[in-house]
Amino acid sequence: METIGKYKLELEDQKENVFVTQLREEDEEDIKVRKFPIVEETSGRLLDTGLNTFQSTLLLKKQVEVEKVHEDLEIKRRQFADRMAACQIKEEELKKKQLQIRERVGKFEKFIKENEAKRRRAIQKYQTELKLKEQKASEQDILSNELEILKAKKARLERKMAKYSVYEKFLLKVLDVVPEDYLETSDSMIMGIMMRFKTLSATNQTLVQMLTDRADEIESSQQKLSDMNQSHTQNLVLMNSELACLQEKLEDTMQKNVELEQHLVNRKAIIRQQSEILGRIKLAIDNLAEKCQKIVLVPVEDQDFDTKLRIIQDHINEYNDIIWLARPTEGSPSVDNTPVTGSPSILKKESRLPRLRPQESSLKSAVPRRSGPMELRFAADVKS
Repeated sequence: METIGKYKLELEDQKENVFVTQLREEDEEDIKVRKFPIVEETSGRLLDTGLNTFQSTLLLKKQVEVEKVHEDLEIKRRQFADRMAACQIKEEELKKKQLQIRERVGKFEKFIKENEAKRRRAIQKYQTELKLKEQKASEQDILSNELEILKAKKARLERKMAKYSVYEKFLLKVLDVVPEDYLETSDSMIMGIMMRFKTLSATNQTLVQMLTDRADEIESSQQKLSDMNQSHTQNLVLMNSELACLQEKLEDTMQKNVELEQHLVNRKAIIRQQSEILGRIKLAIDNLAEKCQKIVLVPVEDQDFDTKLRIIQDHINEYNDIIWLARPTEGSPSVDNTPVTGSPSILKKESRLPRLRPQESSLKSAVPRRSGPMELRFAADVKS
């Protein structure tokens, strides 16, 4: 079963189905074939034409429509060809007109160019001739001025010739007087005399210039000599003054040297005297230290002077303490007449002094000491 649009066709089973597209003669095979139309129209078209319309009729209608369309198309083609032919004719005519116009324009442009070239050549020729005219006029003015100058020069030279003709006559007379071998052989003897005069004049000027230069050199040399003499005199005066100053300085220096030598001699004498005094003082210190030293722990020669002086001072202080202790109290009789050295109590105290304990020695040192006459004399000797 086959469906076409809204309609259904029920067909029996057949051996072969054939779609008819054109009319042809029936063959033996066509007898066995059952033909049926093929519906290709739409539903609206089928309603208009009817369902029982044959396919051949539709095909003929279509062929008629196609032929009509072909005729219309052929008419349109002929019209188009006619129009194209007319357009081509018009185009050819237009091309011919354009060609003619171009030829006319070319001729006109050529004519204009020729006229422009002629005008330019005429203007250029006019300008050239005008410049040439101005140049010729300026050259004429220059030549006129030169002519006037030459005329004036000619007149001046003529006056000079008239003026110098006397010298020419004089030179001719000189030629008659000079020897024959004096001048070289030349075309003009007058020119030879003039050249000879120029040579002698140049030589004379050279000699005069040399003489002037030598005179200037001599004058400058004399000026230099006078300057040198003056400077030498000034230098001599300065050197003499410097020599006098140096002589005075030498005398002052020699005087100072003598004074310094005398001072040195005096100083040496003082130093020698002080050295002797110092030697005596050292010897006295050694002797006193040796006598004042109670316990000989170190030899006196190996001790320094501070230690020696300290030993002597300690001995003097002890001696003063002993004298102060040995002095009788107030109200005791016969104190003034008793000698200090003969008192047995003093000797006992002196013998006991080295055995004092450290506490007693510190208490004794706290007691105020009075300097005796021996200590004063020793201090005066050391200062001197």
